[in-house]
Amino acid sequence: MADNYAASLKAYAQHPDAIIPVEKMRAALMLVCAQADQVWPSCPMAHQIDDRLRTKGRPAPILLEYKGSGHGAFGLPMPDNTDPRLTAGGGNAADTNAARADSWSKAVNFLKTNLAK
Repeated sequence: MADNYAASLKAYAQHPDAIIPVEKMRAALMLVCAQADQVWPSCPMAHQIDDRLRTKGRPAPILLEYKGSGHGAFGLPMPDNTDPRLTAGGGNAADTNAARADSWSKAVNFLKTNLAK
């Protein structure tokens, strides 16, 4: 599936109706992506969102990018690195679980900060 998304990203400029106007968002934004994601190109997509916001003069999102992590980079950390769900979407178990631990705590803090406003 990742190859289909990657091919679509190359042609997205030819389909402006498919572009989500993220610059219209008024809320703070946090993006989590994994460099070894085998389900979709999460980091190139996250960078496109970041670039679009910056180009349109909007605040940049918080972008958490994890090397070695697969599609499961976000979520509660697993009790150990042997859970097969950690590598089901690419990456290695240790990096994916480390990304989960890091991104989960940062997401909780992000929500506490931004929902309190």
